[in-house]
Amino acid sequence: MELPLRETAEGLRLFRDPAPQLLALRKTSSTMAKALVQPGKNATLDRTGEQLELEMQFQPGEGGKTVISIRGVDVVHDAKTGELTCLGSKALLPKGSGPVKLRIFADRTSIEIFAADGLVYIPSAILFKKENQGITVSSLEGDTQVTL
Repeated sequence: MELPLRETAEGLRLFRDPAPQLLALRKTSSTMAKALVQPGKNATLDRTGEQLELEMQFQPGEGGKTVISIRGVDVVHDAKTGELTCLGSKALLPKGSGPVKLRIFADRTSIEIFAADGLVYIPSAILFKKENQGITVSSLEGDTQVTL
């Protein structure tokens, strides 16, 4: 992980960026075009595995919640509060920064979430169930425009 200092509207802040060497570990990749995710209808990424990297951005509807389920673990963004939650950890995303940008890494024993271009970082240790290897995006209480 790299820890650059960047200037923000609130002053100098420490950011967290994934190590660039992770790019060398990629074996395959897939892209999903923009999708409108509506309540009750999930968008499923055609990619499964024990080690996953997900780069996405989304524009939630007003007051809506967006749920990214990666290997059976939910990462939830609440547009009302600006909170991002995963496995009991919570972080507040900066307001007015446009679409929510996430980069999520999941392997056999952990999930790491980089949000707001690295200003927010949520790491969690977990033992995933082997049968949970997919990625889905769902929307609660409003439509969400997603780019994966």
